[in-house]
Amino acid sequence: MGKTGKLKIRGDRFIWLMVIFFCMISVAVIYSSSSSLALRNDTTPFNVMMKQFISFVVGYAGLFACYCIPLKLWRKFSYLLLVLAAVLLIAALVTPDPRHIVIGKKTLPFQPSELAKVATVLYLGRIIEISSMDTFREYLFRVLVPLGSICALTLMGSVSATLIILLVAGAILLCSGIRWSYLGYTALICIAAGGIAVGTYYISGGKVFDRIGTAISRVERHLISEEEAVRTMSPEELKDYNDKKEQARHAEEAIQLGGITGRGPGNGLKKFVLPNAYDDYVFATIVEETGLIGAVTLMVLYIVFFYRCLVIAKMCSKTFTTVTVLGLGLLIVLQAFLHICVNVGLLPVTGQTLPLISNGGSSIVILSCAVGIILSVNRTIEVTEEKGRITAKQQEEEKAREEERIAREMKKIG
Repeated sequence: MGKTGKLKIRGDRFIWLMVIFFCMISVAVIYSSSSSLALRNDTTPFNVMMKQFISFVVGYAGLFACYCIPLKLWRKFSYLLLVLAAVLLIAALVTPDPRHIVIGKKTLPFQPSELAKVATVLYLGRIIEISSMDTFREYLFRVLVPLGSICALTLMGSVSATLIILLVAGAILLCSGIRWSYLGYTALICIAAGGIAVGTYYISGGKVFDRIGTAISRVERHLISEEEAVRTMSPEELKDYNDKKEQARHAEEAIQLGGITGRGPGNGLKKFVLPNAYDDYVFATIVEETGLIGAVTLMVLYIVFFYRCLVIAKMCSKTFTTVTVLGLGLLIVLQAFLHICVNVGLLPVTGQTLPLISNGGSSIVILSCAVGIILSVNRTIEVTEEKGRITAKQQEEEKAREEERIAREMKKIG
């Protein structure tokens, strides 16, 4: 609260503005690209847009709540969030779709893997802050075992989400001063664990870690030529290959059709043939309608967002806050550029949405909360600096009053 009793919004102004820009972009592009989704669900693009808008309302309520929570509570919540993420990931495994929490035949709009990403960053920030990591045993049980458990559970539902967690965690460990020998052991353990997971998939006939099979087929579709596909695949495999290749081809054509300035908002053509023009291929839809200018603008927004996270991290004096800001910022930007690389054909399909823009509920809410945590760190820094300035000013005023008192006493004596 300010001196007038009104709530004073603190934190990086650029980040506050960018989350508003992302909301505006998302609502507009979802309205434009959701024709096929509306047709399948027997509704209208306007209703789909309103559902997306409600997701943002909930997400920004979560953002503001996270922004208001003191950092000392986030330090305590870091353990609880990791446990909660693990419990929800396990709960999802007993449902028909291990990627979502399901009740009966209704799929709730929540993916536990989204929470696992954020929880992992907060946990690593806290555990690195309080642990000296003097022995590999301590590092093993405080870092690798919890991280490996979360990755194993996430792998049941999504290989790409697991890889994002590993990449972000690896960057955090690399930048946190962990011994190089520990990092070397970590790399070897990850390779061995990956080999065991793939082996388990094949030994179980695809019943365990079944998403590995999906990931392998996506990589094969991305790398294999059409001539080789026709020669080596069964008719069923070839049909699936052609369907997926057709999606990627339409996405690339949408980007080509965009040109420099695009076809104009709402005038895209490929959204009618792209099955996931509103989530997996939303970047292609944006480029077709806004062109290279829109694509560059969007990428610059994500880059500026990460730059502002770097600025905030530079002001942090504690390990937890530094790791939290950098980790969450990297998480959002890494996922964004993975999505972009898929859309332009540089990577196979990952199923990862464009953060804070693609259609979806849990992703928007969780990542909005992640932005709220970043702003909470920034708010705490600003409040601390302001208190420091007030204290310094009070000390100067007290010193001036004391000097004035001494001067008066000396004058009386004289």
